[in-house]
Amino acid sequence: MLPAVAVLGAALPAAATDEPEHDHEPHYYFEGNAQDCENPEFRDNAASIGLDEPGETLFDVDSADGNGTTGNEIISGTIHTDGKYLDVVLQDDSYEITAVVVKGGPNYAVYLEDPWTDLHSPDLDWVPEAAARTSESVRYPAISNWFVCGVQTSTPTPTEPPTETPTETPTETPTETPTESPTETPTETPTETPTETPTESPTETPAPTETPDESPTETPDESPTPSPSETDEGELPDTGTSPSAMLLLGLTLLAGAALALRARFVRS
Repeated sequence: MLPAVAVLGAALPAAATDEPEHDHEPHYYFEGNAQDCENPEFRDNAASIGLDEPGETLFDVDSADGNGTTGNEIISGTIHTDGKYLDVVLQDDSYEITAVVVKGGPNYAVYLEDPWTDLHSPDLDWVPEAAARTSESVRYPAISNWFVCGVQTSTPTPTEPPTETPTETPTETPTETPTESPTETPTETPTETPTETPTESPTETPAPTETPDESPTETPDESPTPSPSETDEGELPDTGTSPSAMLLLGLTLLAGAALALRARFVRS
């Protein structure tokens, strides 16, 4: 026996003003509790609406609890508006979504085409046997679980995030105010006055002293000393020669005698 399914077009205008209008066409309602894309019951229902190969489960939430966003590197999903609506975003272009399944209450809805926004579970007034809702009003239950099926269409080139080389803040070397070295007044090296080496006057070798030939000492003629004649008053007569001259003459005669005597000793 084929499962009950309803093929729905545009939903009726929402009764509450905060309910978004849903324009997915078509979307399918099934009774039961599908858990993932590998579930045999789900795969049978998908085949009945032309989806023979739903692919793999790209992401699933077992128990949704109110509003919030969750996901992985391939799929991101956000539940909003009192937990009744779901927005799905494909984050990896190497995959393709084949179906989004949303369950709430006793039934679940299958969406095969985008846009993947404002997705909801079957309304509470849908009756599988009648394949239609039983009232004009729309009452969507809160979403209890949802999952996304898809296939990988291309092999993504792994892009490693560039490793940023940490830029070290350069440590500024403090500029020290240069300490001026005091300029020392250069000490002049005193110029030594060259000491002139005195030029020694050559010492003349004294010529040998010739021994004077002994000249014969002439014995002076003794002049007769006139006998003083007494004056009429009994005094010696004045000869006109002073005592000093006489003394000098005597010394000269003694010196001459001494030289003559020395010469005689030298010869002998």
